[in-house]
Amino acid sequence: MESGRAVAAALRRAGMKALEMDISEGFEEKLMRFRPKAAFLALHGGFGEDGGIQRALDSMGIAYTGSGPMASLVSMDKEISKRAFIKKGIPSPRCVCLSEGAGFAELERAVRELGLPLVVKPTSEGSSRGVSIAKSRLEVTRGLDEALKFSPRVMLEEYVKGREFDVAILDGTPLPLIEVVPSAEFFSYEAKYGDSGTRYIVNPELALREKDGIVGNALAAYVEVGCRHLARIEVILSEERGVPHVIEINTLPGMTSHSLFPMAAKAAGISMEDLCVRIAALALRS
Repeated sequence: MESGRAVAAALRRAGMKALEMDISEGFEEKLMRFRPKAAFLALHGGFGEDGGIQRALDSMGIAYTGSGPMASLVSMDKEISKRAFIKKGIPSPRCVCLSEGAGFAELERAVRELGLPLVVKPTSEGSSRGVSIAKSRLEVTRGLDEALKFSPRVMLEEYVKGREFDVAILDGTPLPLIEVVPSAEFFSYEAKYGDSGTRYIVNPELALREKDGIVGNALAAYVEVGCRHLARIEVILSEERGVPHVIEINTLPGMTSHSLFPMAAKAAGISMEDLCVRIAALALRS
């Protein structure tokens, strides 16, 4: 709700009429009564990012911000998006996906193939919920149990040590890069929402080749998945070989004053008000 309130306030300051609405039972009827020119989606996880709300709005003939149902679904499901990256030749860490009830032999094969440490994550959850870095087989088992609380499928992913970057893309154009430097081992849920020690470096120092690689791979992922309007792509620049690995795509990035997408827009000289108006205009144009 915090993103929704921030967006509505920004649109009102820009002179536009904006009504905040929860996605709860009966929201379709409320929308049809209000009959908005466009719906500005500021939702996170589940029905907001997996294509559900997008399909509902399409059926009602209401324009909306962000990607369509298929691109939303592909981006939300890390297993499906990983396949899309591999098909296009976009560098991304190797992985093995397991279902609930996977046996010891299956898990052991995955660990031998990927090596330790490795990243354990739910395939269909955002905000780094249920994500852990496992340095031993015992930690892999514990991480698997935790990740299964959020998704019936779990991804075991090769651990790539390196610098983490966020690439915000607005209508196909990349905004200034942001480097994420968490005080913990990785940018966990706690680091994103509760750790004041995490640092964000706008326009970080990079060689031109490194910057072009990060932005180029992020844009390739954005296009391959079929995103539109806006997205935020997480990329890790490997320490060993300097390869920019695409980790995941967020089709509905946070839109509060301290979120990374508005932070990147501000660095490009775009105010929160102007950013929200531009995104709303994209919905009306689609």
